[in-house]
Amino acid sequence: MNFKALAATALIATTSIFAAPQAEARTCFHLPSGDATICNTYQGTNRYGSVYTLGYTTDWGSDTGMTVTCRGSHVVDWQSEGNMSYNHLDTLANYFCGL
Repeated sequence: MNFKALAATALIATTSIFAAPQAEARTCFHLPSGDATICNTYQGTNRYGSVYTLGYTTDWGSDTGMTVTCRGSHVVDWQSEGNMSYNHLDTLANYFCGL
């Protein structure tokens, strides 16, 4: 089972156990470089793939409002209004979906 499937399972389990519609399964982990953290919340599935919100923090920038849609290990779409560059955000989306 991959990371995204675990996050989805955790969301379903959390929602069914507590029966709280506002319950979210948020998962955070450090990147292999050790200087960055990604937190993600599974939002659901649409016709394009699985949708997540990401928060990303490093010493040189952060983005807390990124939405990524993944179909398997491929990025379908991403959106962000954060302060990181397009290249960093595109790399982050591809890295996350590839997990």
